[in-house]
Amino acid sequence: MGPLISKIHPSANLDLDCCVREMVNSDDSWNLDLFRAWVPEVIINRIVIIPPPHPNFGSDRIIWTQSASGVFSVRSAYWYLKENSWNPQEDYWKIVWKYRGPQRVRVFLWLAFNQKLLTNSERARRGIYHCSSCSICGHDIEDLVHVLRDCPSAQDVWRLDYSLMWSCLFGLVTWRIWKNRNLFIFQHISWTATEVVKVSCCWGRHYTYHTGDHFKSKQGSSLMINSADNWVFLFTDGAVARDSGYAATGRVAQDRDGNWIVGFNRFLGMCSPFEAKVWAILDGILILLNKGYKRITIMTDNLEVAQILSDMDLEDSGITVLRRTLRILHLEGEWRIKHIPRNQNLVADRLAKL
Repeated sequence: MGPLISKIHPSANLDLDCCVREMVNSDDSWNLDLFRAWVPEVIINRIVIIPPPHPNFGSDRIIWTQSASGVFSVRSAYWYLKENSWNPQEDYWKIVWKYRGPQRVRVFLWLAFNQKLLTNSERARRGIYHCSSCSICGHDIEDLVHVLRDCPSAQDVWRLDYSLMWSCLFGLVTWRIWKNRNLFIFQHISWTATEVVKVSCCWGRHYTYHTGDHFKSKQGSSLMINSADNWVFLFTDGAVARDSGYAATGRVAQDRDGNWIVGFNRFLGMCSPFEAKVWAILDGILILLNKGYKRITIMTDNLEVAQILSDMDLEDSGITVLRRTLRILHLEGEWRIKHIPRNQNLVADRLAKL
């Protein structure tokens, strides 16, 4: 947004000696009428999402804008420097990054997307093999697409039905097709399509069992059932409209049995999705504390928010709304925060998008 003075019309009657504290009402809210005399409404919508200064929450400070927490990191600096050279159309890299399966399969997918697997055509190109045709079906060119998709042996695998979640099984099946091809070439062993699928499903079941993915759909409900009676559960979400940039929040509070305590939404103004989600938590906490609830479990579907709020070392973050939320959590009552799947947070999500 830049310095406010750059947004003020030259003809405005500006008091250059005015302090920020003079722009705050007695109830610790912004005096927006004073701002409206100087800046346009689009700037007002950026100001309203910034908490006014308060002596209990420390001084304002310069922050690193390239990270959600406002804290500098080498990772965020690297992404900032590489942003212009990154092709946003190459969304297929997200398949590798977000793949929920064994690490060796993730490495295999990375090699496949980089065209680094030694198919016969690639071996012939490098001069380490005399023939570029497929060793299984005899096709003229055995490239990566042929091995993993077009070869009749691969097509037989893809035609079969699968019982596990596809997000995990896709990588495993692709990997086993490649392994089956190597077994045929180097050891003269050939697996049937059914055997490839069975082994892939076995790997998938073991992986999901040991990583706990089979419990995730019940995580939120089991947490509520196993909690004491005096704990309340605050489901929160924040949303930002893509076209306008305006943000809103939604919150729903329930008791251990799922009974409704309170639900509400609020228009924020213009901010980032991260700030909107933190605002949703802050507003929800303040309302529940005012109602006398002291033991609060915060449920959010944003993993970054959950991780940052769980790290009390970030209490001195430069982002005001985050710093205020952290200090209230530190000083008031008992709390815990849980990351939940998006499909368990649909009510708060709908409220935020009203």
